[in-house]
Amino acid sequence: MAAERYDDILRRAREELTRDEQLQLARALSQPAPDRNGADQQKSLYDALKERGIIGSITDAPSDLGTNPKYLEGFGRDD
Repeated sequence: MAAERYDDILRRAREELTRDEQLQLARALSQPAPDRNGADQQKSLYDALKERGIIGSITDAPSDLGTNPKYLEGFGRDD
């Protein structure tokens, strides 16, 4: 199952990569993938993650966190 594969990748990234390496990985994943001709395409982060099978791979979470205010309690605070 793809979700298990990505969970393993994320777990290994957290355990084995330094904070700087994790940031580099996040930046690389958010960059548009080159097309077959090598030219950069304008893609959103959503599109890039969807192509990699990450969007929709978390199955044990609410479908939309914004529908229930309790999920957003404290969001954006530095407590």
